[in-house]
Amino acid sequence: MKKVYFIFILSCAAFSFSCNAKNKELEEAVDLIRKNNCYSGMYVGEAGITPDEYIAFTKMCEKATDKELLELLKDENGVVRAYAADALAYKKAPVDYFSIALDAVDDIETVETFEYCFLNFSQCGDCILESIFPYLSGTDQQKIYRLLLERRRNFSVTYRFLETDLHSDELYDAARKWAEEVNKEDYASLKAVGYISTYKKEQDWNLVLSIQNLDKSIFYKSCLNYIPSHNKELEKITTVSMESL
Repeated sequence: MKKVYFIFILSCAAFSFSCNAKNKELEEAVDLIRKNNCYSGMYVGEAGITPDEYIAFTKMCEKATDKELLELLKDENGVVRAYAADALAYKKAPVDYFSIALDAVDDIETVETFEYCFLNFSQCGDCILESIFPYLSGTDQQKIYRLLLERRRNFSVTYRFLETDLHSDELYDAARKWAEEVNKEDYASLKAVGYISTYKKEQDWNLVLSIQNLDKSIFYKSCLNYIPSHNKELEKITTVSMESL
């Protein structure tokens, strides 16, 4: 009996040591990500090297449990949060991605990003949504799109949506409110005008005309949705434009 008890104690100690070692490796990976503080892809720079923070991310995927990754989504560091979402998506973890997406909509911390030779800045919530969006149902995706429009989020996810022909009354209403505040400095507001033009509503024609000198590409693309109802006006616009060349 004493021998069995001794073996049990040794087994528990070995398990505890294994867990502590695992957690230590995870902590070291997260600390390195915080230190470098850059959300990088697998290959960066002209030489296409794999940066230390991405190697730390792969260690995070290997060593962190789903529960630990969910905790890291609450980390104070935006890069850590972004990588935690990446890890959950990479593992295809059975978690509530919609709740994560809801939090991401309001995560507007700016993080430095590095992909190939492109050093840039993004909002953390955008990085998170890029990772987990494929794991949302179609209905949940539409809910997130609506929130992005209502809260005026200039995310890449928002831009891509505004180029689709996905229609609903809720999406139209949210996009139109943004389009009504259109200005050259807010690129998503310009794209919102282009999006609502796909509904081909007469009430939006003047909004389309309002961006004529703000973004020619979006303007002319939007005009195509009003052929043939505004052919005469479009012919005049085209003539004036050609004469100005």
